[in-house]
Amino acid sequence: MRMRAVLALVSCASSAFAGASAFRVISKSADPKPQGGLFNRFLPPIYDGETIGFRDQDFLEVYKAVGAGAPSLVAKTGELAPGFGGGTYSWLDIYSQYTCLRPRRQGIPYHGQAPFPNIGTIQSIWSDIDQPNNLAAEFMTAPDGGTLNIFFDLDFASDDRNVLFAGATSVTPTGGAYCVLSGDVRFICNNTTVVPFLGTTISSISATGDIRNEFAITRVVAPAPNPDWTGILRYRLSNGTIDYPVRFDDLVPFVGETFIEIAPNPVLSEDGKILFHVWGTSVAQNTNTRGVFLWQDNFITKIAQTGDPRPDGGTFLFDNFAGNATVLSASGDRVAFSYTVNFFQGLQAIFIWRDGALSRAVGPGTKINGKTVSTVRPCRSMLAGFRVAFTADFTDGKQAVVVANICTGDFNDDGLVEDADFVDFAAAYNLLLCTDPIMPENCPADLNGDGFVDDSDFVLFAAAYNALLCE
Repeated sequence: MRMRAVLALVSCASSAFAGASAFRVISKSADPKPQGGLFNRFLPPIYDGETIGFRDQDFLEVYKAVGAGAPSLVAKTGELAPGFGGGTYSWLDIYSQYTCLRPRRQGIPYHGQAPFPNIGTIQSIWSDIDQPNNLAAEFMTAPDGGTLNIFFDLDFASDDRNVLFAGATSVTPTGGAYCVLSGDVRFICNNTTVVPFLGTTISSISATGDIRNEFAITRVVAPAPNPDWTGILRYRLSNGTIDYPVRFDDLVPFVGETFIEIAPNPVLSEDGKILFHVWGTSVAQNTNTRGVFLWQDNFITKIAQTGDPRPDGGTFLFDNFAGNATVLSASGDRVAFSYTVNFFQGLQAIFIWRDGALSRAVGPGTKINGKTVSTVRPCRSMLAGFRVAFTADFTDGKQAVVVANICTGDFNDDGLVEDADFVDFAAAYNLLLCTDPIMPENCPADLNGDGFVDDSDFVLFAAAYNALLCE
């Protein structure tokens, strides 16, 4: 037995952010469905910290689970679609291989006759939205000749009150960005909107933006000398003003590089931070880079970029930061992003950042309930507080929808780091080696990921223990 220091003696130690320490499988291949039959394969889930929504990929059905409860069926192909004159959900309305499940919000006019401000009526609405509360199904095509047309290559975003979406009108079939506030559709921008400091109009709008509390954001492109100008437009919901907090020509001060391309997938945290994925160039070093950055109050923080060391070994690579494959999520002071750890096989892992500390939460090689993960597939809404949700593909060809606890030292996933967790940590500490056959699966007490549960892990656990709450 090794001697242990008193926890209070290290209460001033700085907390680090370790990987996942507990996994909760929501549903897995061959589990029975609530209405009969067996689950097979899953598309990436959405998650808000309490409710998780997911689809059965083969049967095109929508499910949700609340807390630790069992999954329940929400909608399936052929069922009655509410609000469309008795029409039914169609195969295309529920299925989308490359985007995440989104819900239908209550009380918001998503249908084709919703009035557009100063323009006319909606002709088409693109894709779907991401908020698991009031989960119903993706948008459905109206049975009366195509009042609503759905395209799955762009995303909506929502919070508890408001919705951001893109649409084309029957008057001018040009895409624009819109939001719904308390049931009213409000115009944000389209290709007639002028970027003030450029003096030119927007040429392209990406609806893969986000909306949280006071702000909505979306990526826009405007004609400019080689290359076109790109930036993130921020719309203030209270007064309709627009600014551009992140621009392609921003200088990143600590790396001496200029952004030359911003990926169309920025997201917001609850307090207004903007998380975005960029391609940058350094004239002085004659190099290109890609990475994930965080904007807050006119200051840009690097999360990870090409050449930085990965917490699981090696470095982040340029090609592996693919714009479409790098999924971003933000919640409070935490950031999550997916990264392609094996470019040729397309295998992904989820990395977590908090206060400058970066860790890998889950990815190839992670053990979950005796199975080995081959890759993970998350959505933009994967992160909520101290938990992250994803679909895991296993080496045996099976799948599962999983919620992982990413709070350091909370081994029983109750939101606290307390005496019960200390008992688990102490047992692992005395075993020392993660390879010990009686060590708990995935060695959750190895908080720094070095293959041992030793004094360095104890320092991290003690700081979490003294903080008590997962925040």
